[in-house]
Amino acid sequence: MAWLRFRNRTPTMADVQRVKQARKRLRLLSDKELRLVRQELSNQIQRPKMDHASPFVIEAVALITESFQRSLGIELYDVQILAALITSTGRIAEMQTGEGKTFVTAIPAFVHALVDHGVHVATTNAYLAARDYSEVKPVFDLLGTSIGLLPEELDQQATRNAYQCDVTYGTGYQFGFDFLRDQLARQSSPTDALGGTLRSNMTEDQPSPLRQHAWNFAVIDEIDSVLIDEALTPLVLSGPGNVSENPSTYLLAQSTVQSLVPKQDYTVDIRMSQIQLNSNTVEKTAPQSPQITLIRPWRQYLQNALRAMHLLKRDEHYIVRNAEIALVDQCTGRIFSDRKWRDGLHQAVQAKEGLAISPSESSLAQMTRQRYFQGYQGICGLTGTTTGGELEFRNVYQLECASVPTNKPSQRKVLPRKFFAHDAARIDAILEDVCASHVTGQPVLIGTQTIQQTLDVSAALKYKGYRHAVLNGLQDEAEADIISKAGQSGSIVVATNMAGRGTDIKLSQKGIEAYGLHVIGVGANPARRIDRQLIGRAGRQGAPGVAQFFICAQDQLIVKQDPRLAQAICDHSDAQGRCQKDFSKQLEELQVRVEEQQVQQRQQMLQRDNWSDSMRKALFSRSARFE
Repeated sequence: MAWLRFRNRTPTMADVQRVKQARKRLRLLSDKELRLVRQELSNQIQRPKMDHASPFVIEAVALITESFQRSLGIELYDVQILAALITSTGRIAEMQTGEGKTFVTAIPAFVHALVDHGVHVATTNAYLAARDYSEVKPVFDLLGTSIGLLPEELDQQATRNAYQCDVTYGTGYQFGFDFLRDQLARQSSPTDALGGTLRSNMTEDQPSPLRQHAWNFAVIDEIDSVLIDEALTPLVLSGPGNVSENPSTYLLAQSTVQSLVPKQDYTVDIRMSQIQLNSNTVEKTAPQSPQITLIRPWRQYLQNALRAMHLLKRDEHYIVRNAEIALVDQCTGRIFSDRKWRDGLHQAVQAKEGLAISPSESSLAQMTRQRYFQGYQGICGLTGTTTGGELEFRNVYQLECASVPTNKPSQRKVLPRKFFAHDAARIDAILEDVCASHVTGQPVLIGTQTIQQTLDVSAALKYKGYRHAVLNGLQDEAEADIISKAGQSGSIVVATNMAGRGTDIKLSQKGIEAYGLHVIGVGANPARRIDRQLIGRAGRQGAPGVAQFFICAQDQLIVKQDPRLAQAICDHSDAQGRCQKDFSKQLEELQVRVEEQQVQQRQQMLQRDNWSDSMRKALFSRSARFE
């Protein structure tokens, strides 16, 4: 089936005017006649290849923008239509936060659903997928295009029903894991594994075990987060291990490492997140009791216990909730109760925290996110921050980026960073800033990097008597509600810096008069793009706003990656811990180095992808996808 991928030039405002001209004729039609136009467009795709911004694309975009007006009463901005044309032609649209990406995402999904059903719209979390689905469903319904939502729970029939629709909404990881589950189902079928025809085995009494029936086109919201930030973690589908083990082995490893002497028995490389055991440590601590069963080398038990002790921090890398370990996503700050570390590391953390030891799981199927999204016939996406990732998008995904102007000129003011020798000095300065803003009624959003930071800042605010809301990734709907009210005059919200991403912050009139939202960033992120995402919270849709980062020598990024910078910040700080020198240049150079390291790590992951060439050809062949 042909895929619309036009590369000769990027759409312009002249193409937007063509869409608006086409809508003038569509306005005269009834709803029933609009659905007939949709059917005619769908039939046109069988005709010869079309050029960029062909009548088909212009008509399709005009059709769904007219549906937006009729079903929701929304008249899309010119910049939204431009972004829709950019993504519909297989590109990434860099569209600033607050410019209406949710509605834009629906347009390329509709355009490519006309080519062939099986369009997947991927978001960063389940709440956003459900919210976006419910918001745009009336638009699709008016045009007779079916739309589905992947359920959060593992409901196989509901999942298959969602995939049967022309357009399916879900999270990026849901699509990936469903693909892996389908491959396991293929392997276990009595016919040819991976690509063999299953129809011969399917009767009314024996429904297909497969979920995804098509794998044509993907529209990815916050595409930099899905394809870059999260791509350091592969998709791993796990199941119960085949060998039983004694939980006491993990407890023994935990008690053993507590008696070890640092540097003499082991070394910890904080910067590289590595544990190195000295040559005789393993031998002298090896368990002698026959009741201790090992399903992996004793060295690995010790390394996991040391990693749990020194490298994995509670309320940063994980939380303890309902007597269980729940992992914190390092990209988004969200909590994932259904995710576990592999190879005994999860059990080592349970032993460290004094919790019941759960059975270890083994990997059933694994795939890099890069490899998964490369399997689509085409992808596109939207984000507010592509700068710095253009080369990786082009080399790995063959995607070009195009910037979309803001609907209104930005009034955002980004103030110079402030540097501090220690966290206590930083919190004192943050409280002074909050006080100055609160007096004028200016709303404040404090973006932290870890749950512990939110607790520390919150405790300081409570001590000073400031009422505030705290968001740390534990909420979804409640989070969105609080974030949406963060623009009210006098509001103070402390949140992990990715919390609420995708939720619009609407300023009250008093908030606007107080010079808009004041965003305070607690520490620098490894990637400059993530800093810009937080900055982008302020000054949306031409509103005023202020953003500033407060950097501390004790921040993990600086401690792990550049201890000399940490020392320099301390050397130039006064007795109160406030640095008298601007180290922004050095910090940005550090971020560039870390970004380059992460690009290399993602490239190495892709190269190490353990799928054989023959397996990949089977997985990505049309027969494997559609039979």
